[in-house]
Amino acid sequence: MKSSSSATDSESVVISSREHALIDTCSLVLSAKNINHQIRQDHQATIQIICAPEIAGRARYQLDRYFEENRNWPPPQPLVRHPSFPALLPTLVLIGVWPSFSRSPVPGGRDLTGLKQGQTTLAQCLRAGNGIGSSLR
Repeated sequence: MKSSSSATDSESVVISSREHALIDTCSLVLSAKNINHQIRQDHQATIQIICAPEIAGRARYQLDRYFEENRNWPPPQPLVRHPSFPALLPTLVLIGVWPSFSRSPVPGGRDLTGLKQGQTTLAQCLRAGNGIGSSLR
């Protein structure tokens, strides 16, 4: 951000730059603070914001405040880690262990292997004498 006094006695240069985005932002800040100003471009493609000398100090102060307040804006994005392996490990363990529990029933427990052998309902398993059905007869 450059300031200079190369304007006439009836106007003061508040800021000059070749960056259009910077000048647009500064003009927006000054407009928001109701500071009258003009934008001028010289023959060397330098763009200037000009205002009356009696309000130039206020204009520079407002721009300094704006740039100070927005110095570290936007904040850096936090690094997001996706827990692919830690979440995957318990799932794979369960997938590997679950079939062994269903094939070897606990003593006195229900044997549901008949469901895997084509008996489609629990009632058919119970009628066949598997599990709790045989103890009820």
